[in-house]
Amino acid sequence: MPNARTCGMCGSSRMASSRRRLSSGNRTPSKTVTRATRYRSRKSSSDVASDVVLAFLCATILSVCLPGAPPAHAQEPPLVLAFYYAWYDQNTWTSGTVADSPAEPYQSADPAVIQRHVALAQSAGIDALVVSWYGPQEANNQTETNLRVLLDSAAAAGTHAAVAFETNGPFFPDRASVTAALRHLLGVHAQHPGYLRYEGRPVVFFWRQQRFSVDVWDSIRSEVDPDRTSLWIAEGVDIAFQRVFDGHYLYSIAWSPDVNRTLADWGGRVRRYAAENNTRRLWVATVMPGYDDTRSGRASAFAVGRRGGDYYRATWAAAIASQPDWVVITSFNEWVEGTMIEPSVSYGDQYLNLTRELAAQYKAAPPPTAPTEAPAPTPMAVAATPTPQFSPPPSPLPTGTPVTEGSTVNLVVSNGPCPVTVPDVTGLDQAAAEAAVVAAGLVVGQVTEQCSDTVPAGSVISQSPVAGASVQPGSAVDLVISSGPCDAVVPDVVGLTQEAAQAALEAANLYIGTISQECSDTVPAGSVISQNPVGGTPVTQGSTVNLVVSTGPCPVSVPEVTGLDQAAAEAAVVAAGLVVGQVTEQCSDTVPAGSVISQNPVAGTSVQPGSAVNLVVSSGPCLVAVPNVVGQAQAAAQAAIEAAGLAVGQVTTQCSDTVPAGQVISQDPAAGAQVSPGSAVNLVVSAGPAVVPNVVGQAQAAAAAAITAAGLTVGAVQEVNSTQVPAGTVIAQSPAAGATLTCGAAVICRHSHDAVTDLIASGASAGLLSRNSCRASPPGAITPRSWWPSHFTEPATAEEAVRHKRSSNSITKPQAKCPGTRGRDGERVGLVLTPRCCSKPLQWSRIRPGNLILPTAQHRPREMMTHACIHLFTTSPLYHVKTRKKSHLFLEKSFRRRNWTGLKL
Repeated sequence: MPNARTCGMCGSSRMASSRRRLSSGNRTPSKTVTRATRYRSRKSSSDVASDVVLAFLCATILSVCLPGAPPAHAQEPPLVLAFYYAWYDQNTWTSGTVADSPAEPYQSADPAVIQRHVALAQSAGIDALVVSWYGPQEANNQTETNLRVLLDSAAAAGTHAAVAFETNGPFFPDRASVTAALRHLLGVHAQHPGYLRYEGRPVVFFWRQQRFSVDVWDSIRSEVDPDRTSLWIAEGVDIAFQRVFDGHYLYSIAWSPDVNRTLADWGGRVRRYAAENNTRRLWVATVMPGYDDTRSGRASAFAVGRRGGDYYRATWAAAIASQPDWVVITSFNEWVEGTMIEPSVSYGDQYLNLTRELAAQYKAAPPPTAPTEAPAPTPMAVAATPTPQFSPPPSPLPTGTPVTEGSTVNLVVSNGPCPVTVPDVTGLDQAAAEAAVVAAGLVVGQVTEQCSDTVPAGSVISQSPVAGASVQPGSAVDLVISSGPCDAVVPDVVGLTQEAAQAALEAANLYIGTISQECSDTVPAGSVISQNPVGGTPVTQGSTVNLVVSTGPCPVSVPEVTGLDQAAAEAAVVAAGLVVGQVTEQCSDTVPAGSVISQNPVAGTSVQPGSAVNLVVSSGPCLVAVPNVVGQAQAAAQAAIEAAGLAVGQVTTQCSDTVPAGQVISQDPAAGAQVSPGSAVNLVVSAGPAVVPNVVGQAQAAAAAAITAAGLTVGAVQEVNSTQVPAGTVIAQSPAAGATLTCGAAVICRHSHDAVTDLIASGASAGLLSRNSCRASPPGAITPRSWWPSHFTEPATAEEAVRHKRSSNSITKPQAKCPGTRGRDGERVGLVLTPRCCSKPLQWSRIRPGNLILPTAQHRPREMMTHACIHLFTTSPLYHVKTRKKSHLFLEKSFRRRNWTGLKL
C-alpha cells in the first residue's frame, strides 16, 4: 500500500480547489489568460510529454489513494472519441467565419467525404465519431441523411459512430418532439451495426440538456428507455443530471485557466456522485488542440493558441490525469470554433499525427485499478415529490358574478417565473461569490482572470450582470477574478505596423496573441487597426495582446447592372466606387437593344475600389442570314425561308426559258444578306416558257395586258376594216393561242378599223404589220432585199404597171409581207411603205427600184427613200402579176394621194 508521501505526490491533481473554474456549458466562453497558461506556452514538447507520463503515474496512484472508491467493475478497453459535424457546404469556406480551411474543401453531403473522414479518424486511433444530430426530419436537415451515410461508412470500415443529441436544435420545439426523436434514435439508428456500443449499450451524448429539468428528463427516459439499456452522457456544470444520465463530460475546456485543475475537479465530482449513490457513472475527459471563434461574430468570442501542438499535448496530459473512462476530442472538424484536428491548409496533418501518438499512449497505459463488482445498487434515496396542498376555499363558495351579456372580463396571465435579483459578489473570494450566485437561483457563467492592483488575488473584480439586475431564474452570472497585482501596462500599438507593434509588446514583456485581419479605408495595409486589451490597461507580464491588422481598403461589392440600360448601368458602377471598363456590343433575342446583357466581374464580387467593370450591351435581336433558295421549288424555298426565322414576302411569277416552272428564278434580299428576324424575302417563281394567250375578241388594251402578263410583248398591231367586229377589237393574232414562245417574243394583233388599212413594211420582230410599231428584225430573219424574188424586174413607169395589170390574164391576190419576214421565190407579195413606221431611213441599196411603184418622174427614188418612207393608201389590196420573165407590183385601182405632193400614177 503506498505511503502518505506517495499519495501526496498527486494531491494537487486530485483535490478540488476552493477557487473552482466552472463551465456554463457554453461552447464559446470568453478568453482566460493566467500565469499557468502563459508558463505552459513556453514549455517544450519534451516537458509536455513528461507531464503525460506523470499523469499516468498519478492516475495509478490515485486509484489506490482515493478513499471510498467504488468497487471494481469489469470494463471494456478505454475509448477515444471525437465530436464530428456533417453540416458544411462550399459556402462555409468562403463565409469569412473560419480562420483556416480544409486541405481539401468539401461538402458534408458527399458520401465520399464522409468515407474519407471515417478512414482518417480510424487511422488516428479514434474509435468513433460522435456526430451532432437534429432529429429524424429529412427536409432541410442533412444531419439525418448524413448520419445514415456515416453509420454505413463506419460499419464498412470496421469502426463506429454515435450521436450528440442537439437538444436545442431547430427541429425540437417542445418536449414531445425531443421524446419522439430519441425514440427514433434508439429504435432505428442505435440498432445499426455501425453504431457505437459500450458494454453492449448504445451511447448517446447530449448537448444543452439543461433546457429541461432533471424531473422532465427522468420522465422522458422512462418513456423511451425505461430499462436503461442505453448510455446517456450529460454535458455542463450541473452534476444533478446524473440522477437520470449515465455519465458526464465538458464539451469545451478552452475557457479554463487551469485545465489540469478543471478536469481533475470534474472527474472527482463524477466519481464522488457514483460513490455516494452506490452506482456507476462514466467520466469522459475532453481534450482540445486550441480554440478560435473570433470570426464567428459572437460577442463573447475569444481564442486560445495552439502553441505548436503543446496545448493539445497539455490537455491530453490533464485528461489522463483525471482518470477518465473515455477521452473525447473537441473536435474532429469544428471549423468555426477552430478546434479541428483534420488536415488543414495551415497545419497539414500535424494534429492527426499527434492524435495517433497520444491516443496510442493513452490506450497502452495500464488502466486505473477498476473498482470491484458491487452488488446491485439500491435506488437513490430521493424524497418523494409532495402532493400539492391547497388552502380550503371560503365557505360558501362564491358563485359566478352576474353580469350583462356581452360584458368584458379582464384576465391576469402568468409571464413565467418571477425575475431574480442578481446579488453583489464583487470583492468576495471566488468560492463565496459562486455560492451566492447559486443561492440566488442563478448559475455561474464564465469565470475569467485579470490582474488588479486593488483587488486581492482570488477575489471578484467585476460581474455581469451587475448587482441588482433583474434576470430570469437560472440565468448565468459571469465573474472576473483577480490574479493579483498587475506588473505591466499594455502599450498603445494602434496605427503601428505589425512588426513595430510586436516589438513594442515584447519590450513590455508582453506577447502577441491572435492576429486577425480586417479591411480599412483609413488604416494602411499591414498596420494595426485595434488591440485587446487597449493601450494603458494594466496586465501581468507575459500576457498576450490580440491585434486586428489592416488589409487595406475595404473591398467594394460589384453592383448588379444586368438588364439596365447602358447609361443607368454605368452610373451604378461609378456610384459603387468602380470604373466602367470595356463596353462591347452583342446581339440578343431577349435583352432589349441598349441594355446590359452581362457584366464582368459578376454582381456581388468583392473587388478593390477603382476596379473596372466590363459590360456587354445588347445591339438588339441577332441578324439572320438569308438562305439561298434560287433554283429550289417554291414550297421548298418557302420552307427554308421560314426555317431561318424569316417570312415569305411577295411571290410573283415570270416566264423563263431556262428555269423550270415552279422553281425560284430570283430572290430579294439576295442569299447571304444579314437581316432582322421576321424580315420578308420576296420571290420570283418561274412560270416556264411563255404560252400565247387567246386574245381574239378582246379589246386592244385588254389583249395587250393579257399578252404582257404572259411574259410576252405586244408586236405589230394591224388594223383591218370590219363591218362585223367592233372597232378596237382583236380579229386575229399571230402566233395562235396556246403556242409556246421565247419569253419576250411579240404577238401580232389585227383589229377592226373603221376607215382604211395600213400595210407596213418594217423590221418587226415577228413580221408584224403595224402603223405605229416597228422593231428591228430578230436574228435569222431575212433582209428586205432577200425576200424579193430574184427574177423581179424594174417596170419603166407606173403606167406600165397599170398596163401590165390590165393586160394580165392571170391576176391573183398576194400575201402582205414586211421586210424581215421570210418569203419564197416567186411568192405573191404586196409592199407599201409609210413614213410613220420606219425607225431609220431605208437605203436605196436595200430596195430595188424595180420592186416599187414609184411616184412621178421628177422625184428620184434615192431622194425619196432617204427623206421618208412611201406612204400609200388603198381601198383594195396590192396584186402581184407575173408575165413571162417580169414581175410587177401594181394597184388594182387608182391611188389617192396623201402626204406626198405631185404623186401620180
